[in-house]
Amino acid sequence: MGVDSPVRQLAHRTGSGESTGGSWSTYALYPIPVTRPEAGRVVEVLVCGECGAEVACAVTGAAGVRRLRLWWRGLATVPGAFAVVLVVPVAGAQSSGQAVAFAVLGVALLPVLAFGVHLALRRARDEDGLRLVRGDGIHSLRPAGSTSDFSATLEA
Repeated sequence: MGVDSPVRQLAHRTGSGESTGGSWSTYALYPIPVTRPEAGRVVEVLVCGECGAEVACAVTGAAGVRRLRLWWRGLATVPGAFAVVLVVPVAGAQSSGQAVAFAVLGVALLPVLAFGVHLALRRARDEDGLRLVRGDGIHSLRPAGSTSDFSATLEA
């Protein structure tokens, strides 16, 4: 994926509420017409197409976006390294009880570690170098076409 133009859009929350099992929000999306700087970071003032408010957005240069993506990919290796740290004691355990304990711990943590790798790699893929300078609870950055979301709540 290139770094020439942002992949996310300015989102204005148009509605929200609660329903059975969770909460929902809807958004109006607007393209972000910014020119990426050659280097460094610049702040562009965007005008929301829904309410007309000015929203400051920091835009990182192409080299900076590549560095951010590399950082996220590097972070994805941390859970793998942690898994190795769990496996090595199993091989060197002095008793079968220790080996079983480390093996059970490793198997129990495997889904968490895999999910951590997934999140970091997804963030590396989606990184476009845009950040809102200050959030106001109404405006955000969302992928194109992402006009709604639902957050489930667990009730005890």
